[in-house]
Order: sequence, then C-alpha cells, then structure tokens
Amino acid sequence: MIILRCTQKLAKRLKQPIDALDTLQSEARLSEWTCQLVQFGRAQIIFCINHQTRLTILLPAAQGKTFPARLRIALGEVLRGLGVDKELI
Repeated sequence: MIILRCTQKLAKRLKQPIDALDTLQSEARLSEWTCQLVQFGRAQIIFCINHQTRLTILLPAAQGKTFPARLRIALGEVLRGLGVDKELI
C-alpha cells in the first residue's frame, strides 16, 4: 500500500479531500510519501518524497486523477534504473 500525504494545495488541485487526522501507517520501506505542488515557470509539478529513504520523484501535475497510478509507474522505473531486482519491485 502506498500512503500519500498531500499538502492542502495539492489536494485542492487534485480535487481530493484530505484527512487532517490522517493516522495511516505502514512498515513497508517505500510506502509513505509526502507530495506537494510546486511551480517551475509555467509548469506545475508534483514533488514526491519518501519518508524513510528520501527518494524523490517529480511528476507533471496535469491529469491529476491519474497521479497515484503514475507515481507507482515512475517509482518502478526509478527502482529499475537504480538496479533493484525486478522481482523486488
């Protein structure tokens, strides 16, 4: 399970409610992410950082509804690029 802790600004952009008392926890190493919306010139980017490892992934903010799926795909690509065994991903 991937736990996304989005800033209020990002949640509003994604049109998703955030739970102020979010208490979900996970023991998995890459499961908990903090995500925020940042502006680079005219482009909006979702900046995602893993709590445990500080692994960082940047994704375009366009098509917000597909953001969780795109994060999973990007995470797999990054891990493969780092040489992580395919069976562990």
